[in-house]
Amino acid sequence: MPQLKEIHTRYAPRNQVGHWEVDTIIGKAHKSQILTPTERTSRFTIIQKLPTKSAAAASQAIISLLKNLPKKMVKSITADRGKEFHQWIKVEKALEIPLYFADPGAPGQRGTNENTNDRIRRTYPKGTDFSKMTQNEIIEFLLNFNQIPRKVLNYNTAFEIFMDYLPCST
Repeated sequence: MPQLKEIHTRYAPRNQVGHWEVDTIIGKAHKSQILTPTERTSRFTIIQKLPTKSAAAASQAIISLLKNLPKKMVKSITADRGKEFHQWIKVEKALEIPLYFADPGAPGQRGTNENTNDRIRRTYPKGTDFSKMTQNEIIEFLLNFNQIPRKVLNYNTAFEIFMDYLPCST
């Protein structure tokens, strides 16, 4: 495996859209998992069920979730050092952006995603079997989740902030 690159999020300003943090949430008996990419500025979150916790499954999910967004909306990704992110070169090449890793034992370097995962756990506590979630359930959850006003966003929603940054097509 290639050498992991060091953290970069501490240098990615929050007023610049397009910097993502990513992690997985593990389900019941470590047999199901979801991927949770979160955009740092807007706190906009996407969820994808993963068939396995493999690096291949995680890299494919990251690519499929972010590849169709405008280039300005995907500038970098920061992950933890889990094995599921070890195909980082594949992600970098497919999305044409850098993927960085947080320092070992420093989850605060991906604080937006850690907070997001804590919030997701309020609805899906430990022991949840994510393999039983349907795509409609995921969509319904995300529609509600991204519509919660947040103090950190001046009581705007993640959806509102994210949409404000999306380039208009003319």
